[in-house]
Amino acid sequence: MNKTQGIILRATDYKNSDKLLNVMTPYGIITLVARGVRKTSAKLKAYAAIFTFGEFTYNESKIGKVLSGVECTDNFFPCWKELGKNMAAVFCFELTEKCFRNDEETTEEFVFLLKIMNEIAYGELAPAACCLKFAVFCAERTGTDYTSVSESEKSVYEVLRAFSQAEIEELQTLQYEISEVYAALNRVCALLKNNLGIRINS
Repeated sequence: MNKTQGIILRATDYKNSDKLLNVMTPYGIITLVARGVRKTSAKLKAYAAIFTFGEFTYNESKIGKVLSGVECTDNFFPCWKELGKNMAAVFCFELTEKCFRNDEETTEEFVFLLKIMNEIAYGELAPAACCLKFAVFCAERTGTDYTSVSESEKSVYEVLRAFSQAEIEELQTLQYEISEVYAALNRVCALLKNNLGIRINS
């Protein structure tokens, strides 16, 4: 039996009543087979869903890692209720899957994702600003250089630099227009596509 902390990035229907759960952990992204969780009476039904954060217990088998238990710490409920928060969280999850899918040591990325999720769900920062902070973090962690925009798009570069240097708790003190945040976010996504070949669909 194995245990790990994790947060479910994606839950996909599988076979008649199962789900495949892509879970971000401090040791990379793993896929858990959640057997029978789509049945009405399934004990783990409520926990085999995106946004679930907690301790996951699983067994190794011929079909892969099979989920056997979940001790849920949080499900970031505001992300279920508010569209802007939901879209921001899903965007960060897609970035996580595509930027760190092959990594085996992801403690820093895991901790930062949880900080961003807490800010998206419970903080006062605009969801788009949370997305930009996480996108800049992903760019830096994957070696994607955004300084190339400094001459052609000075205002965008200044926003990117400010978001890079500020801690999450300090972002509220920055002076920016939301239009600048969206422009910077689009630029980072373009750079990630050019550098890593990933396309963000969220």
